[in-house]
Amino acid sequence: MPSSLTTTITCKPWGASALAILGVPAHAIFTATVLSPSAPLPGQAQDTRALAIRAEGIRVQYAGMPNSYIGSAVMASILAAILQTDMAAHIWGPWLAGMYVQAIARWWLRRRFMAAAPPDHDIARWGRYAAAGSLVSGSIWGIGAGLGFVNAQGIMQLIWTPMIIMLGAVATFAATSYLPAFYTFFYPAALPGIAMFLAQNDNLRFLIGIAFLCYLPLVTRFAHVLHQSFVDSTRLRFENLELVEALRVEKAAAEAANLAKSRFLAAASHDLRQPMHALSLFIESLSRSSLPERETGLLTNMRKSADAMESLFDALLDVSRLDAGIVEARRADFPMPPLLVRLHEEFEPLARSRQIRLRLHIAPRLGVCAAEI
Repeated sequence: MPSSLTTTITCKPWGASALAILGVPAHAIFTATVLSPSAPLPGQAQDTRALAIRAEGIRVQYAGMPNSYIGSAVMASILAAILQTDMAAHIWGPWLAGMYVQAIARWWLRRRFMAAAPPDHDIARWGRYAAAGSLVSGSIWGIGAGLGFVNAQGIMQLIWTPMIIMLGAVATFAATSYLPAFYTFFYPAALPGIAMFLAQNDNLRFLIGIAFLCYLPLVTRFAHVLHQSFVDSTRLRFENLELVEALRVEKAAAEAANLAKSRFLAAASHDLRQPMHALSLFIESLSRSSLPERETGLLTNMRKSADAMESLFDALLDVSRLDAGIVEARRADFPMPPLLVRLHEEFEPLARSRQIRLRLHIAPRLGVCAAEI
């Protein structure tokens, strides 16, 4: 189930008319929601990632399967052509036919897998199918090793069976992404030939069998190292993808929250201006009264401060409208002296209250400003 990231902005009572513009009642809550994948518990996250890595290994196994069954068929054809002078056709013929049949069956299995495109939770059975296909292929290679050992003569006997064992070891490197396929291929392909060598009374053949028997754990260890490298690289890739997705979700949530805020401020600008407009009316009404000179000066400063506050407030609302996309920015030149004069008038009373003298000098013709404290 998806979860959501929610940003909330609560409207104050005086924003009623702006809320009416938006078509919602007063005291409403604006909510920006971004859907994101639900965050699983730590144990669930590890199980899900392990399942994804295993599924990726099975997919890689099927992706590289053509190299296995095509290579097996081609190499079997070459070896059968070499041994046809030392081995009767009724011996190598059925073996070669079996190799072709398993190649066709594995081609059909891969085609079904590609058409099904199974998700992670339904891919385990396809892994078992791939392991079964590897078992059939490895068993046919093992039978070939035994047939060659029994029927070949002399030096060809010493070449045929070790060659099949070595070919089986080389072919297993393509199956290290999914270890069950490695086990079901390599050991059925290698063990029959090794057993044939160990069963001989000839010292040379027995030593060759011992050498290949020691060779088994080395190949197995190397396959495990390759498999762990595949798992580590796949895990790192998935973690990077998860980080990118989390960043995208957080970015979308932040943008949605900012847009909701900006739209609210832009729509509520009329209500937010009302208190400032009322204050300006009060100041204007008070200025028409007969006041002593000192109070008149204070009233003038109040008007300037109110104007400055309204100007700053307008700027804030302008920024909100820009963020909301309601208005477009337009670059323009403006004189600096009026801005600095206004700042001086705003901060000069504060500086004087702290016994600081703040003076502003403006060159009459060039408009160059200098400040002294």
